Amino acid sequence: MDFSGFVKTIDTLGGVDINVATAFDDLGYPDETKATDNCGHSDDDIKAFTATVSAESDIWAYFPCRYQKVHFDAGMTHMDGARALIYVRSRHSVQDGTDFGRAERQRNLLVAVEHKIFSIGFIPQAIPFMNSLKDDVRTDLDTSDIQALIQNASALSNYQIVSLALTDKNYLEDTFSSSGQAVLIPKDGQDTYTNIQKWIADVFAGKPEPSSVVVLVENGTNVPGLAQTVSNRLAREYIQTIPVQNGKKTVSPITTIVAYHTNLNPSDVAILEKEFNVANITYDTASASGYNVRVIVGDDYNKTRTASSSAGN
Repeated sequence: MDFSGFVKTIDTLGGVDINVATAFDDLGYPDETKATDNCGHSDDDIKAFTATVSAESDIWAYFPCRYQKVHFDAGMTHMDGARALIYVRSRHSVQDGTDFGRAERQRNLLVAVEHKIFSIGFIPQAIPFMNSLKDDVRTDLDTSDIQALIQNASALSNYQIVSLALTDKNYLEDTFSSSGQAVLIPKDGQDTYTNIQKWIADVFAGKPEPSSVVVLVENGTNVPGLAQTVSNRLAREYIQTIPVQNGKKTVSPITTIVAYHTNLNPSDVAILEKEFNVANITYDTASASGYNVRVIVGDDYNKTRTASSSAGN
């Protein structure tokens, strides 16, 4: 579906109600009415600029009149087609401008469309509706396929729709390929998909979702500030931590990890095992408040990190 068809679809539905999860501002949303505006530059200046420009941010700065500020408040919001298009296209928000944030907003839009369609008994009108958009929508479903879906519409309520999102908040991490391309790979390592496959299988089997790791870091060494350094390193791996604590006055020679939950995100656990070089995590049935993993950083961690840093230099 192209942009025109998207806007027309939402407007044909009378708009949709979307739950905006995060309030955000986008200062660089394209203003289509000014897409070719010179913004006060001469043709010669523009020619010279375009011959050397290398970054999208440079284009924004050079042609500020081609962009507009858009804002969305958090909460349930009714949107017409034009507004919904801005919501799902926005890319440059500080608060919600990542590719993952945009994908989540697009998913929210699809959920809103689904609710609207089923709430107004839309399925019997599916064929005339799609015919009305034939210039804007392309599909590999033919008329007989759509008729079959309509005839079995009453059975749709027997099925549960499960939506899963692979993101850098659960099983993926941002990195670069050998050729310098920005890529996503499993947190467990390139081409290591076992935990991702298990997660998907568990979801479809009805098993509870693994809990994200929340770590309490304690300093079991005489190195001042080590617990905070560790906490900062974990944060860069998207591991949530709570305020650090100093350990007992006695020095812990070995780093220990204690988990207070048996169903933790395997990728999060893999990051902890790799960071602290701990192969076996201890599981404790006691309850913990505000966290589900406790890390007591020992002298071995500090020595290992110091050796790694020296080897890297």
